[in-house]
Amino acid sequence: MENVPERSQRTEIEIFGRKLSVQIEGLAPVEVNELVQLVHQKMANVSDNNPQIADTSKLALLAAIDLAADVRRLRRLVGAGEGATPTFVPAVEVIEDLEQAAESLNRARHSIEKSLRTARGEQCQTTTSKRRK
Repeated sequence: MENVPERSQRTEIEIFGRKLSVQIEGLAPVEVNELVQLVHQKMANVSDNNPQIADTSKLALLAAIDLAADVRRLRRLVGAGEGATPTFVPAVEVIEDLEQAAESLNRARHSIEKSLRTARGEQCQTTTSKRRK
């Protein structure tokens, strides 16, 4: 039998000193903890930028608004409008595209370097032949 991570399991978390037990459908505890770290970091950023706010509930609301803004920016980046399901490109495809682009750039760089060496070589030969005259 496959070793599939358990999903939708209750997970004990702590954010800004507040402990909760959460269950998020479709996510394993490790994934929930990754989200907790993201929320904690957002709240820390909000707290750093607004030291006058001590109420963690207010910090949580401001962090939620900040996260919603991040989601909106990501939707714009992938071309999905409000309510649309964005189509994400798998990371493997992005990496492959980047590798192909890097190879193309490397080939272009070699071609340019060769052209420059050739041009310099011709200039050197022309300069040398002019000096001989």
